[in-house]
Amino acid sequence: MEIKTLCLGLLCAGDASGYDLKKQFESTFKHFYPACYGSIYPSLADLSKRGLVTFQEMPQDKKPDRKVYRITGEGREAFRAALHEADPHHKLRSEYLVAMY
Repeated sequence: MEIKTLCLGLLCAGDASGYDLKKQFESTFKHFYPACYGSIYPSLADLSKRGLVTFQEMPQDKKPDRKVYRITGEGREAFRAALHEADPHHKLRSEYLVAMY
């Protein structure tokens, strides 16, 4: 699964900035699918260019404007399609999870 698809999935739950998405990646996917700002922001830019997300710029004091992203109807459809394309027989292998068990 691509970072773009994961971004769409997280945005299905609600609007978020790139920073917010990074924090969600760290709390939700860090053991399975780590992501950095260098992959999240280009993914959001591409999703926006393709019309799958929109964004609103929010002014901040002494900082660059914050972009808050929202998934579009087309984005939701693209996310659903990506879920259907995912391999249902993929097995997760994690030494960390084995150690925790």
